[in-house]
Formats: sequence, C-alpha cells, structure tokens
Amino acid sequence: MIFWGVGAGLVIAPLMKGLFYEEELVLAQMYLGFIWLLYGATRLGDRQAELKFQLMDYAVLAYLIVNILTIFTAVYLKEALLGIYRVFDYVLIYYLVLELTKEAKDRERFTLFVFMSTVAVSALGIGAAVEKVNFPEAFAHGRIMSSFQYPNALGIYAAAGALLGTGSLLTRDALGLKAILGLGIYLNIIALLGSLSRGTWLVLGLALFIYLLGIGRRSFWKSLYHIIVIIFFGFLGSKGFLKGVYAKDYSGALAWLALGAVLLMAALSFLHILPGIVEKKRFLRRHKKVLLWALTLELILCAFIYFSYTSQILPTPVSQILDTTVIQRFGTISGEDSSYQDRMDMNRIALRIVRDYPFLGAGAGGWNSLYHQYQDKRFYWSSEVHNHYFQIWAETGTLGLVTYLAVWALLLHKIIKYLLHRKETPRWPYTWAVILAFLVLLIHSGIDMELSMPAITMVFWSLGAMVNNEVNGSGRHRSKLLLIPKPGYFILSLLIGGLLIIPAAREYRAALLSKEGVEEKQMGYYPRAIDKFEQAYFLSPLSPNLAAALAELYAHRYKSLPKETYKEKVYYYANRAIEMAPYDIKTRWSLDRAYALLGDEEALLKERERLARLLPKDPYTLEVLAQSYFDRGMAFLEKGKPLDAKPYFTQCLAVTQKIEENYLASEKRYNMRPTAQVYLLSGQVSLLLAEKKTAAEALSKALNNKDTKSQAGSLLALAYQDWDPVNHTRFYNQYIKNNRENQLFYEKIQNLANLMNGGKA
Repeated sequence: MIFWGVGAGLVIAPLMKGLFYEEELVLAQMYLGFIWLLYGATRLGDRQAELKFQLMDYAVLAYLIVNILTIFTAVYLKEALLGIYRVFDYVLIYYLVLELTKEAKDRERFTLFVFMSTVAVSALGIGAAVEKVNFPEAFAHGRIMSSFQYPNALGIYAAAGALLGTGSLLTRDALGLKAILGLGIYLNIIALLGSLSRGTWLVLGLALFIYLLGIGRRSFWKSLYHIIVIIFFGFLGSKGFLKGVYAKDYSGALAWLALGAVLLMAALSFLHILPGIVEKKRFLRRHKKVLLWALTLELILCAFIYFSYTSQILPTPVSQILDTTVIQRFGTISGEDSSYQDRMDMNRIALRIVRDYPFLGAGAGGWNSLYHQYQDKRFYWSSEVHNHYFQIWAETGTLGLVTYLAVWALLLHKIIKYLLHRKETPRWPYTWAVILAFLVLLIHSGIDMELSMPAITMVFWSLGAMVNNEVNGSGRHRSKLLLIPKPGYFILSLLIGGLLIIPAAREYRAALLSKEGVEEKQMGYYPRAIDKFEQAYFLSPLSPNLAAALAELYAHRYKSLPKETYKEKVYYYANRAIEMAPYDIKTRWSLDRAYALLGDEEALLKERERLARLLPKDPYTLEVLAQSYFDRGMAFLEKGKPLDAKPYFTQCLAVTQKIEENYLASEKRYNMRPTAQVYLLSGQVSLLLAEKKTAAEALSKALNNKDTKSQAGSLLALAYQDWDPVNHTRFYNQYIKNNRENQLFYEKIQNLANLMNGGKA
C-alpha cells in the first residue's frame, strides 16, 4: 500500500503545477504526512526497527540540518520555513524510496511510476496544444508548457522520461508492454519538441549517444534499432502535429499524432519479431558482420552524395521529418542569445549574494528578495537563478552547497565504481537508462530551474534513491546500525506526520480564506474581506502578504470612515509585514497602496524610495518615485515655497535622468525604455529649474507620443522662449495660440518657473 501510495503521489504531483506554488505544495505535504503515518502503522508489528546508515545518509541529514540553520540568516522568514519544509519532503521521499526499492523488481516497478508521470505531463501539454485539455498556460506563446507552465521544465522532464522508457522497453519481453512503453516515449518526444526547449534537445541527444556508447556489445544493435525507430517516428509525428497546432488545424494535428503512433507500433512489432525470423533462417549468424558493414558504408556513401551534389536542389532530410519552427528554433542556439546572457548575469548576481551571506546564505526565497538590488545593466524578473547549484549557494550559503554536493558526489563515486566493475547482464539497459536519467536532471539543473519545482525534485531524489540501491545491489551496504524499540518507529512516524500535516493544513486553510478575502475585496465588501484575512493571518502569522493585505484593507476602511483605530491598524500590519519580509517587492507595493489610501504623503514617499532601492533598474518604480518627488515639489511651489520645492524637483530630475542612463547602459533593452511620461516629467521639472536646453531635449522625445504630445508641445514653446525664437513661435502657434486649455497650462508653468527662479508669479 505504501509503495503504491508513494508511486501515485509522484505521478500526480507534477500535474499540480509542479508543486511550484504554495497552495499545491501544502496539499502534497499533507499527503506525504499521511503516507508516513501509514508507514509507521505498518511497522507496528515489527519487534524492532533497524535504521542503517552509510556516509551518503549522513550527508543527506547534514544538508537538511544546514537548511534548518538558514532560519537565522533568512531575509524572508516565511519563504525560509517553506524552503526547509521542501527539503524535509525531499529527504523523506528519498528514504521512503530507498526502503521501498531494495529489490530489483521493485525498482523496475517504481521506474514505471516515474515514467507514467512524465507521460501524463506530456499528454496534458499535447492535449492543451490542441485545446482538448483546459489547463492554464499549458500551451502559450507557441510552446507546450504543460502543468509546469514552463517549457524548459517540461522539456527536461520529458527527456528523462524518454530515457527511462527506453531502458524499460529494452528489458521487456511482452509485445503489449513494449508497445505501451513505446507510445509513452513517443508522447514524451512530441512534448519535448513542442516545448521548443533547445537545451533539453541537446541534453537528450547527448544522453542517447552516451547510452549507446555504454550499452555494451550484447545490447548495442537492439538498442540502436529501437532508438532510431522511436526518434524517427517521434520526429515525423511531431512535424504534422506541430504544423497543425500552429495552423489551428487541431483535427489534422491529432490525425498526424495518431498516424505516427500507429506507424511506431508497427515498427516496434516488426523489431520484436525480427530476431526470431533471422535466427530461424540462420541469416544473422552467418552474415551479421557483412550486413552491418554494408549498411554503414551505404549510409556514408548516401550522405557524401547528398551533401556534395544534391543538397542544393533537394529539400534537407531534417526538414522532411521536423517542423520548420523546431528547425529554426534549434538554429538560434548561440552564446549571444539573450536567454544565455541573462543566465550568466543571474550567476554573477548569485555570487554577489553569496559574498554578502557566505556561510548560511539568505534563506529560501532570498534570491527572489534580493537579486534586483544587484542588477548592473539588465533589468528582468526571475524568481529563480536558473542554476540550481548557485541557487542553493545563495540561499543556504557555502555550507549548504558543500553538503548538497557531498550527497551527489558520494553517489557519483558509487556509480563510477559500479561502472568500472559491472558485468553485462540483461538488466544493464534498464540500469544504464536510470543512471543517465538521474544524471540528466543533475547536470541540466546547472543551467535551468527545473529543480526549483518540488514535484520534479521529488522525482529526482527518488531516482537518486533507486540508483543508490541499484549500484549497491540488492543488499544495501550500511556502515552503522541503529535499533529502535517496537513503539519507537511508530512514534517517530507520528511525529513526522504531525510535522507535515498540521502546519500544511493551517497554511492551506489560510490560503483558502485569503482567496475568499480577495473576492470580497474585489466586490468592495471591505469589512468582510478584513474578517477573512484576519482569520487567515491567525492561521499563518508569518505571512507578510497577509499582513500587507490587511494594512491595505484597513486603509480602505479609513478612507471611507476616518477612524483612528483603522489608521493604527494600517501602521501595525505594515510594520509586521516589513519585519517579516523587508525586501519583498509585492509586500512593498501593497504597503505603497495602503499609504496612498491613507493620505500619508511622508510615509508614501519613503516607501517609494525604499522600492527604488530594491528595484534600482526598474523604469516603472523609478517613474513612480520621480512623479512623487514632482508632486511634492509642486505642492510646496503652489504654496509659494520655492526653496522647499527645489530639493524635490532636483531629485525628480535626477531620477528621470537615471531612467534614461539605465536604458542606454542596457543597450536600449526593450523593457527599460523610458515612457513618454518620463520625458514629459523630465522636461517640465527642467523648465522649473531653469535648465531650458535639457527641457527641450526631453520634451522633444515626449512629443512623439499622442498622450503627451499636447503638453510637450506647449512646454517646448516655453523652453525655446529665450534662446530659439523661431522654434518658440512655431510651437506657440501650433499648440497654444488657438487652444485655451494649453494656454492656461503654459501660463501656469511660466508663472511657477518665474517663482522658482526669483521672479514673481
């Protein structure tokens, strides 16, 4: 029962958005807690329980302990606790699978669970691509993303599944099971190609090449034939399927998908019966070497003729079996690619965070809270480093990285020893496939973020446990033995189950209540929304987002009914949110809205200054700050206090110029382009500070936007007034002369500029 429960959990978890979000994660955590309670109950009949340890087990426990210690250096307490629970889940899954797959037959059965999981994820993505499955963002921007909502995660998961399926297929004798496994691999290949994930294509291609190199003479040709057949029909089916998807011809896409599957089934059936035919005719035994060399020479000759003479007039072979979108996507692989450049920048930022948090890191969620402060030229949003090792280093420090590397280095050491002394057996194709699937996830996680998805990480640790058992043999060699009395194991399982279930249940209930609160807020029922959020906050008192939401809701109440108690509540919850997550961007923006509703201009300005320090390259945040400085300066100037206004205008100009400087430094990156409003603001404040040439330059850029054109043209007339009479007259006649509204605006700014510069309004 435990075996099936864990296996079913690994199949379902990736379908729950990869457990990337808290609501799905806590549900899975409750499920794991019940599994542990059930596991403890099954051990009640044991006279005593044995806990056997080896060096790798100590490394696993050390990694968990280091994660627990990060609570003392964490910059986001709630996320740090969630991160600790995630690692706790991985360790528990690892030890469960280690116990459940001691025997070879159990490992083979458990591998089928993992393979089923990859096929289910691929099938969901394929169904979403043809609009047969309704799952948010499972197919978006022309890419299959499936339940992970991220194409690269789908790509590497499907690649690992293809390897596992291949190993299982090559060790099975039943044609029916081979056909099912082949169909699963086929779906994985379709999803992998449809993800347009270039890196995973390269990884799978290299992994299959290494698989053939290491498979041994006994299984080489059988493996080669099956791999060629599966890839060929996978490519062929994907060509018609993706072409239909992109043309929105979903019936045609499904027809191609089915045709490829039928042809693959036929080919696998042929390969299944072929050995019996040739052996019966004694053909293979007599002519095997001659036939193989003849086929090899024929392929070389055909390739030479094609590339030398006919490649210019005949279509490329690849284009006959692959969709053009896939071919074009593959051709964009380059070190100059923006995705690659962003990843390199993230690695550099992670190292800078490590420098500031060297030993225990910034805690889980630390990267997402801090990385914007370290951005140099490029501005982007990324909650993950896209390098799991650097993510661990930044969030758990050097101690965390060392213990994590120690876990897998010890396993790699075992794998290498096993490979050096292995004997070629009928199981070897399976064993080699599982090892490579594990290594594919281990290596690819260094260039992407799939292991930031708990569901994939649980599968990864499960594969690690199975590989550990596989290379150890049926007897797991343990150096230490700890005997636990009969009730002790059940008590331990009870404690573990409680540690998982109780906090997860509270968090899940809090998430449901906050959802209800959001709905009440959207309908304007603020008292009822407050009630929901306060219940949620009681259940989850370490959630800064709930505290910030309550601050905003009480600010709404204060705006409609200015009671001092509401105001006090705003500041109380705002301070609690800041204490728990001082660097969290979402929390800060929520507080920004609360202070704006409250009408506390001083607190609002300070909050926007903090946001600008947290997001120094974000043009929107800087624009909001510049507008705040401008509004504050105008408030003083309209009261006849130019000396009080000037510092704010100076800061406003500096911020608008900083936005322009950031844009130029980023080599005019599209998401850092200043808006027309920024140029209008810069020009307006430059006029007030008597910097008319600077004003003219900025306003000329604002003139190109229809929303700012009228005001920019009016201000340009004022900017050119003293030093360019021709342009002054042109803009005055065009924008002011016959427009009463613009004329009033022009006169207002002119009077305020005179007041700022010592004249009279």
